[in-house]
Amino acid sequence: MKRTIRHIQIGVSIIAALSACKKTEEVVVINTPMTVVAMAPSEVKDSQVTMHGEIESTNKEEILDVGFILSETKYGGSTILQEISAGKQKLVNGKSVDFTLTLKEPFDLDLIYQYVFYVKTAKGFYKSQPVHFNVDNIKVTDNKLVLAYLGETLLLKGNFKQFKENYYLTVGRNDDQRLAFTLKDNKTTLAVTLPKTGYYHGNKLAITLQKPLNGVENVSSKQLIETQIVAKISEPSKYSFAFNEVIQINGIGLPQDYAQNLFLLVNDQRIPFVNQLLFKQIANLKTGTFRLGYANGRDSIYFDKEILLEQPSADNITLAMTPTHPGYMIKAEGIDFYKYFGDEFSKILVGNSAATGYIGNGGNSTYLTIPDNLQDGKYPITLTSGLSTVTSKKKVEVKKLHWDAINQNIFFSGDTAQLTGNFYNTVGYNLEFSGGNAVYNSELKNNLVSFKIPQLRPGQYKIKTYYHGYYDSKKYYAPEEKTIEIKMPIISDFSPHTITSEYAIILEGKGLSNEFKFYIGGQEVYAYTLNENERIINIPQGIKPGKYKVWMDTTYGKIEAKTLLEIR
Repeated sequence: MKRTIRHIQIGVSIIAALSACKKTEEVVVINTPMTVVAMAPSEVKDSQVTMHGEIESTNKEEILDVGFILSETKYGGSTILQEISAGKQKLVNGKSVDFTLTLKEPFDLDLIYQYVFYVKTAKGFYKSQPVHFNVDNIKVTDNKLVLAYLGETLLLKGNFKQFKENYYLTVGRNDDQRLAFTLKDNKTTLAVTLPKTGYYHGNKLAITLQKPLNGVENVSSKQLIETQIVAKISEPSKYSFAFNEVIQINGIGLPQDYAQNLFLLVNDQRIPFVNQLLFKQIANLKTGTFRLGYANGRDSIYFDKEILLEQPSADNITLAMTPTHPGYMIKAEGIDFYKYFGDEFSKILVGNSAATGYIGNGGNSTYLTIPDNLQDGKYPITLTSGLSTVTSKKKVEVKKLHWDAINQNIFFSGDTAQLTGNFYNTVGYNLEFSGGNAVYNSELKNNLVSFKIPQLRPGQYKIKTYYHGYYDSKKYYAPEEKTIEIKMPIISDFSPHTITSEYAIILEGKGLSNEFKFYIGGQEVYAYTLNENERIINIPQGIKPGKYKVWMDTTYGKIEAKTLLEIR
């Protein structure tokens, strides 16, 4: 806090009294939120007093003059002795103004004095409530700033022989918060205990002597010493943490945000204080252990036990979606991957080959892509992030795709081709025909995959099967090829063969398609699909009795039924 100090000599014979750091209410001359306070003098000598005032809220008014009004207090009121001006100053909220007043003659020991802090602006005149003081010889020998813990008992050396039974001590600006104290060593030592809560690292607290004055209601206040709170960090609740597990920092007087001169010690590193620490955040950590401590500007303390990096258990990792093929995915489960590795892995190995993967499902599972250069075999997986690493005891079985048999060699479109090989129900497969057409598997069981033959022009086709890589959609082909034949569609039969008009027949065939056109005689009719190999055909209204050809027009030619339809 910046302060303006002015030494003023005046020739007034007055006696000083010690005043407390008593923050007073604002007396507002005009209706304005500007707030000014006077605080207890920090130093009172026989012929000298240092007065303190502060503007809590300027209300952005132009300040014309600031200063103090010193008065002598009597039962009937007070007599102004001196108005001390500091002149026009630029002050901001929270900035204090300090005046050291030196007298030619000492203060009168039998009198009580007071001062108020005032501010003059273009809009009005503001002054604080008065602070009372008188002169005594109570003092702390070494009154430099003391760094202290909350709840700590300070032993202050000085002259406390004039300390009376009705005197008491307060802390900060709260006159109601009294401190416990005792006098020792023939009143040369003052043992005072600081509050246990309510303040944070870096807070400055003035310990103020409060002296009720005889015959008046006022209290004379005098600041004995100023303390600054330093944080005390507690030992961790445990000493083993995973790579991405929070190491909660607890203690007394911890700051609510950034604080100067408070550091966590990690081995020989000094880290600005944070209330949560992670292994993964610590730079230059070469092993899975470190000594934790803290430095608060007064003490540097290391805890006795080392913090240990908890490694994931290889026994708990299970592998799903195995066996599988190169380039495809497997799933690892069984541990909290987010806890042990964070958001991502720095390295993944399947066997000794680098792989890719990611953590999903809130950290409960990890998905890995098998490297496409792996030979058939069984491999452990190794997951690494920083210093955290684990190699699974269970292994993923990897086999390249092969197939060795097909259920038949001749098909109609719509038939099912079944291939036997090392097909896995966790992988999707495609059947590719020469010319580029391909279909996805319609049914899949381990070692057996089914494909529906698409509508292709009758003829011979070489077929191959493949799957897509999980990440890159690359096609991984089985080396085997086979030639099959797709036959011309046929009408096997229809029923009934004889029918009355305005009814329907059911046509049976192979290789049927919804793109074909169906006819009775020379009249096109609509066909409803009953299933892959059956169609329902309505007899047209008004058709004359007689015998008619039932046929269909395909893109490959005209297909006729062997039997004529008789309409009666």
